[in-house]
Amino acid sequence: MKASRLHWRCCRNEMLEIAFKLRTRRLVPPLRTAMKNGGTSLRVRGRLKHITSFIAIIFTAFALQAAPKVSRIVVQPATVKLVHLRDSAQLTVTAHLADGRVMDVTHAAKYSLANPAVAGIESALLRPKAGGATEALVEYAGQRAKVSVLSEAKPRDVSFKHDTLPLLSKLGCSSGSCHGAPHGKGGFRLSLRAFDPTLDEYTLTREELGRRTNPLQPAASLLLAKPAMAVAHEGGRRFRKGDEYYNLLRDWIAEGCKVQTDEPTCVKLTVTPASGRVLKHPAWTQQLRVMAHFADGTQRDVTRLAVFESSDDKVADINRTGRVTGYRRGEAAVLVRYLEHIESVLITFVRDVEGFSWPNVPQKNYVDGHVDVKLRQLQFAPAGLCEDGTFVRRVHLDLIGTLPTIAETEAFIADKQPDKRVRLIDALLNRPEHAKFWALKWGDLLRLSVKQIGAPSVHKYHRWIESAIASNMPYDRFATSLLTARGSTLLNPPANFFRTAANRDDAVETSAQIFLGTRIACAKCHNHPFERWTQDNYYGMASFFNRIQRRRTSHIESATFLGHIHKPTPLDDPIDGKVFYPGSPQGLHISETGLRRFLVYDTETDTVDFCPVGTAKVFFDEECFIIPSEDEESILLQELQARLDATGLSQGELSEKGVFRFTLEGFTRDRDALVELFDQRVKELQLPLHEDTEYDGLLTADDPQKNLLAEDVVKIIDQLEKGTDALFDDSGEAVFSCVSVGGNEPTIEELKKAALTVIYQAK
Repeated sequence: MKASRLHWRCCRNEMLEIAFKLRTRRLVPPLRTAMKNGGTSLRVRGRLKHITSFIAIIFTAFALQAAPKVSRIVVQPATVKLVHLRDSAQLTVTAHLADGRVMDVTHAAKYSLANPAVAGIESALLRPKAGGATEALVEYAGQRAKVSVLSEAKPRDVSFKHDTLPLLSKLGCSSGSCHGAPHGKGGFRLSLRAFDPTLDEYTLTREELGRRTNPLQPAASLLLAKPAMAVAHEGGRRFRKGDEYYNLLRDWIAEGCKVQTDEPTCVKLTVTPASGRVLKHPAWTQQLRVMAHFADGTQRDVTRLAVFESSDDKVADINRTGRVTGYRRGEAAVLVRYLEHIESVLITFVRDVEGFSWPNVPQKNYVDGHVDVKLRQLQFAPAGLCEDGTFVRRVHLDLIGTLPTIAETEAFIADKQPDKRVRLIDALLNRPEHAKFWALKWGDLLRLSVKQIGAPSVHKYHRWIESAIASNMPYDRFATSLLTARGSTLLNPPANFFRTAANRDDAVETSAQIFLGTRIACAKCHNHPFERWTQDNYYGMASFFNRIQRRRTSHIESATFLGHIHKPTPLDDPIDGKVFYPGSPQGLHISETGLRRFLVYDTETDTVDFCPVGTAKVFFDEECFIIPSEDEESILLQELQARLDATGLSQGELSEKGVFRFTLEGFTRDRDALVELFDQRVKELQLPLHEDTEYDGLLTADDPQKNLLAEDVVKIIDQLEKGTDALFDDSGEAVFSCVSVGGNEPTIEELKKAALTVIYQAK
């Protein structure tokens, strides 16, 4: 799930009400002073799902005070069957108001059970306790509803496929940025999105001598200790000892890390409420409920194990329990994923805008009708017509890619006929520049390149596209001509479509992207993590391209290589063949960093590739920003070594070929000691310097109060990167709270640099 946004901004002309609940409260006044006196804009983004949810609760409370009368409430599901002790059932409560609106009141309603010994309920979540039947009473605004609850409370082992793997996905462990990366993280690799259970079972139970999972001592398992931060974990805290996710993994390990082989397969997901719900401000919250349906006909509530993600977290966000919180008018699609199955739910957030009235705007086509319906629902007034001078410029750029002449502009403005804009559009569509301009755009999509298909073919291909646009060829015929083309690429230019595709898989992915508007490359190795495309879909589509055969004709291409201009560059060639400037095999200045490359021309495939070469000198230009701390010396040396390791050169090669320029900036508690240490380390490593290390931007941080403040701010920024739980103390209380505002997202390092600059430069 994407992180909720926290934006922290301070400037001289704009004051925000910001309150930090730091453990050391004496730091608040200096921090506020530093922010007021600084002239730098500072924006912070972090995962603040708990804080934003708290704010949403406050808004909901105000909404309830002024809400119209509730005519009835509807609870879903009306009947709950809890087969196993590990089952749970998420309730959703919808209040139907007298004015026709609906409002989610799941977390505002009151719940009680006729027989608390059979089941328990907390946060609208039913859990079994013992076998039996009971009723759950739901009350809100004087309205009541009942839910029949049948509990069998059978014992059940933790399912590796249906419990453990989805939980690892929910915690982010099997994501592409963590252990689901191609090579894993920290020597621990999981399959992406848990698509390969066999690999996951092996790495969890057999690697590292069983340290990751220890059935004899479950609490000593790294799979528990690291996410709970009992052992240092680069990914930060994912859960706390004793919570439901910790207990689930602990039970699976204690039960012997069983992998069941006879479990039914999940075939689909259903989400409640269904897509299309409209929520009116300020009641902008919605609890979702996710059901997994299995091949044997059984169903199971997997809300607590599903992964949720908002398509636009500026409009709405969703926490890991499935509660959506809206922030502004608009629509957001909530992506719900469990194992390889994905569903999306569209939720619209509306609010009354004071003084809004829908203007009587004409509709030119059916697209305008659909757009107007949505704009009216969201109370966004459509943009008015631009003035004639703006229109004539825009339409020329859109249709033919050039600005109108002065004469054309004056003539259009002087024209008083009401249909002059329609007539101008028709005239531009019939001009030859229109076909030429849009042929260039299609050329980018179809990858017209002299490098790939040669000059004669690319010219013929381009002219065919231009002719198709000029003749107003229907889009379906255009696509059919490309996908069914055969024969010589010189005699039948559309056949070049398959020449631009290197192989069958490339043809599949190119076709999907161009003609279906979607990328399906992920489905080549596993089911798509964000779309409904599966491997079956991918290779089913690939079967249509299996019979494509390629062979070279007698036509011989040529290539010409000229002198260098320091960078490998292809050149448009007016004659037959190809022209290249190969580039320099040796860096000529400190700014030309990294390994250099040759151009290699393959006469068999008529292609040009880049090949790295071992040059006499390799330039490196490194900048380091120093953050004051007690161990800043060791941190700086570690960063230096990491950058040297990243070059891919051995120590001997660095001393022999490397040419370095170092720049140190930032703030240090002992500038002289740090400068001496860095110079000594560079000397020990025998790193050749292009010029002396630049220390002018390295300033002494000798104010104890500012140092203390800087240390806490850096910790907070580091916590924002690690995740939600890092922002709360052991009691669950937020370390700080704030107000959300808009802005761009900087990197963590940029954020620290801006923050420390504000602190140390403040008077």
